[in-house]
Amino acid sequence: MASMARAAALLRCARAPGWGQADVDNLVRWARARLGVLWQSPHAASWDPRRPVHSNWQISVLEARLNLALLVNNTTELGWASSQLRSIVSNSVGPRGELPMDDPRDFVHVQFAIGGLMQAAEALHLAGRGLDSALEPRLRAAVENHGAMAGTSKYPDAGWVLPCGWHLAIRHFKGRLRQPMPGAE
Repeated sequence: MASMARAAALLRCARAPGWGQADVDNLVRWARARLGVLWQSPHAASWDPRRPVHSNWQISVLEARLNLALLVNNTTELGWASSQLRSIVSNSVGPRGELPMDDPRDFVHVQFAIGGLMQAAEALHLAGRGLDSALEPRLRAAVENHGAMAGTSKYPDAGWVLPCGWHLAIRHFKGRLRQPMPGAE
């Protein structure tokens, strides 16, 4: 859904023939009807700051909500999504980028979560609402640390599964924010 919202924004900005505000409104109405069940479920609504980690599923829902809010300039929803992203990075990503994991399956799901956080952080940055300067280094460290762990003796079968997440992180941190990424060099 996040990708569909970004694509709709591109079509609108390009003034693509046959694509207008009515199409945007229809997409958002459809998304809210279909995804509203997910957004209202106890699992999706469990944004508890005392919880040590958020699942990649919750982060995917957050990313979708964020991109739909950006598409229609819903400042209330955008504020909520921005606050939740900050809370997740603050409470789930350690100061050195550490995230809990136990086995290769968890390792892959943590990478999915990092990819969603990266996509959401980039969307907020482009909307002029970037992460706090204290949180950006945590996310950068998470990308580098987990990229370095893929294929190690502890996780031999877990490759780096975020082909777009890694490149997006390099563009976000090294390109836009001019922050070094030694693991990407």
